Amino acid sequence: MGCPLSKPESPAILNNWVCLFCREHLFNHDVFQQTWQKRTSYITSWSQIQQSSGKGCQWCDLIFSQVDLALRTRRDQGQTEYQGTRESIERGADILSQETIEIGVSFRTDDGQTLLFLQYENASDGEALAMSCISVCASSDSEASKFIPTRPLVRQMSSKDTMQLALSTLDECLQGVESHSTCPRYTKSALPTRVIDCSDPEKPRLKMDVDGIEEPYVALSYVWGESQPQKTTTQNMAQYVGSGWNMDQTPQTIKDAVRVTHALRLRYLWVDAYCIIQDSADDKAREIRNMRRIFQGAYLTIIAAKTPKVTAGFLGDCPRPQPAFTVPFYCPGDGRPAAMTLLPRALGSRYEADKEPTNARGWCLEERILSPRALIYASNTLQYLCQRGSVNVGSSANLTRMSGIDRLPSRFFAPGAGGDLEPLDESTTRELTKVWHKVLQDFTPRGLTAPQDRLKAIAGVADAFHIRFQSRYVAGLWGHHLLGDLLWTKASADTHPGPGVYRAPSWSWASVDGAVYNPWPFVEPDQACCAILDCQVDLAHEGLPYGALTGGHLIARGRMIKFLWNSSRHFLYMLEPAGSKDEPALGAGDPDRLEDVRGDGEVVEVRALPLVQRPPKPTLGSPREERQKLPSLSGILLDISDTRRDCYRRVGFFSVSLTSEVAKLLADSAEQTVTVL
Repeated sequence: MGCPLSKPESPAILNNWVCLFCREHLFNHDVFQQTWQKRTSYITSWSQIQQSSGKGCQWCDLIFSQVDLALRTRRDQGQTEYQGTRESIERGADILSQETIEIGVSFRTDDGQTLLFLQYENASDGEALAMSCISVCASSDSEASKFIPTRPLVRQMSSKDTMQLALSTLDECLQGVESHSTCPRYTKSALPTRVIDCSDPEKPRLKMDVDGIEEPYVALSYVWGESQPQKTTTQNMAQYVGSGWNMDQTPQTIKDAVRVTHALRLRYLWVDAYCIIQDSADDKAREIRNMRRIFQGAYLTIIAAKTPKVTAGFLGDCPRPQPAFTVPFYCPGDGRPAAMTLLPRALGSRYEADKEPTNARGWCLEERILSPRALIYASNTLQYLCQRGSVNVGSSANLTRMSGIDRLPSRFFAPGAGGDLEPLDESTTRELTKVWHKVLQDFTPRGLTAPQDRLKAIAGVADAFHIRFQSRYVAGLWGHHLLGDLLWTKASADTHPGPGVYRAPSWSWASVDGAVYNPWPFVEPDQACCAILDCQVDLAHEGLPYGALTGGHLIARGRMIKFLWNSSRHFLYMLEPAGSKDEPALGAGDPDRLEDVRGDGEVVEVRALPLVQRPPKPTLGSPREERQKLPSLSGILLDISDTRRDCYRRVGFFSVSLTSEVAKLLADSAEQTVTVL
């Protein structure tokens, strides 16, 4: 069904796209000019639509598919509040098949996108049958493009035209035109320790003598997905520097990156597998320390978003959007004939950025958000990412659904962003602390091939935040907001077993697998009800202050209280006999690891260390339970450490209402100093 996205044709060819009936009632100069300005309608029949659809009329084909889809969807859903009973649906189908229908047609252009609205009614009594909202686009070389701002999706990733569009978009960003006012200008920076010289794309070589060279370079962000067939080691490094490597054995993603770098008229490319010595722990540590500088200093980052493994490549054509219907367009004013393309599924089939391979991998997050500019080779088209957000290259509608963080705030790319910055005021500190929590919420669900890399894979981002915070970084938490950062918790349905290797102290989010979020974006000093006396970690590598750990402890002084904990159902209760587990739960007690979850309904005693107290939530005048009008107490759940009986380990997060019973428990508890490993 439908026809290919088309360029403007002669009037005779355009008329062949629609039937005589449609030309007489809609697609002629006078009627279309009126319809472009305001809603018009015409009367037809279901049999007329079916016949013309079968004979190749693009407009009738569109109407047929939309009404048929609407009725089939309504039949499948049965009785709903909005779509009537099954009987009314069947009656609508009978009306369509037996009587005439009135089709209302109107156009609207908002926020750089043109939409077509279709409404189908019973011509005899005006009963509404269905309604459609359809995306409209026009090719850049069509006269219609002067009135329709949206272009078809760019699909040919390897074409010269696509690269020219990418270069034009990049140039607009670098020049700071129009909406790029917050985008940083490019300033030359020193090359990374090693780069690939792509001056001869058929014979790239590794370049190491980079001292004193300040030249633009491209960085590649991609998913390995499999063992790298080519990578730099201490054994082959001299060969890679001298004669380069055999491109016949080079993975397609790397070949594509070399090709794009050369097409961008740039010489140097950074790729981790080639520019980090893969069998040297010291070199890996040194280059991981440089991740912030490498990606923030890049002229451009290539993100091979759609590529699940390094041998797959990213320059293959994207699939054509289906279905697509091309119909005549008559330019307002002089009525010149042109063509427009209608994409009925575009609005309902948004690009799911979260499903791209790079957006599921831990290392790829910092490579994306540390980059001031990036070309994203997505599964549906080519995108450009900068401080204004991501846009489709070629001005097609960017209907993207993405739950994670897209980029860091512009202050991370401002002049002097590499250091020597003025101290942050309180408001900016709060703002950036919340951004850090958003970064963790995006990062923690992502996968890592090596579980021990949980801290290393975000070290570059930590480095960037440290420059701004000028605050101590300990196991993924910040010294200026330590109480608040300790209040991380797992999504209730996302409890994983422990990682099996030591990564961080139990009080750090890095000690657990799976998604983590912080329900307290920022804790004010007057909300604290516990004091952190000391917090120390042991680095696995002295050259990696934001990397892997071998140990650590936290010493706090506060009042510990005991509750009954149903870890499988995430509830806390008063201890018996003061309370009964049959009474309503006091609040939530979320376990950190699957090993800490007991059998269904099993209740155990647990220690709770309150960290902060939050004021009551506003009731907005609506009736609420009394507990919702009380302050809340949040903190961490503790158990005796397996390795040191005089210390504790964190096993969960809790939040309870400060009822009179809880307040008495807290008041009756003596302050004590506890060590958490």
